[in-house]
Amino acid sequence: AASDVYKRQIQGREELLDEFSRWCEGSGFEVRLITGQGGQGKSRFLRELCKLRGEAGWVAGLLRRPPDIDAISAELTTGHSCIFAIDYAETWGKGLVEVLRTLHRARTTNRAIRLVLATRAAADWWEALRSDAAEVFALDALGVVVPLAPPAASPADSWNGAVACFQKARGSKIASVSTPPEDRLASWLCLLYTSDAADDSL
Repeated sequence: AASDVYKRQIQGREELLDEFSRWCEGSGFEVRLITGQGGQGKSRFLRELCKLRGEAGWVAGLLRRPPDIDAISAELTTGHSCIFAIDYAETWGKGLVEVLRTLHRARTTNRAIRLVLATRAAADWWEALRSDAAEVFALDALGVVVPLAPPAASPADSWNGAVACFQKARGSKIASVSTPPEDRLASWLCLLYTSDAADDSL
């Protein structure tokens, strides 16, 4: 059910996924921030990127709040390249600074450590983070902001497609489905796409 919806949401992101895969090549620690309005597929992109890296033999996954620094540190001792993702990064506060410093201390020249953050906008919290973790950003010139382009399908088309996927999963049609108001479609889609995100969290 949900997987069919997610497949629709990741369509059109293949080129960006390829670009992020190239970014993962090499060594050292690097950070990227993905920005985009609700319902544009940020959460799904993070999960798909982690899935692909995991299939390539990396330690990969979404981090939960509050961060379990001991668990993260244990993953870093495996010697494998690692990629971690954080959704709604603007809500993490000092916990995000702690994650940055933990990953930064574990950087080496023979493996890659990547952190991908997602948020709706790189606002004051982003500048505050760069200031609080100045040693990380100053030493490695990290923190590239990548705006996520709107999906090719309109929110209304995405909603209709999502409804069709759930009807297929149920094996029957839903008697009556109302399309949310245009100003609320993005929020409804955001909830739909992230409803089982916790299943893949570390």
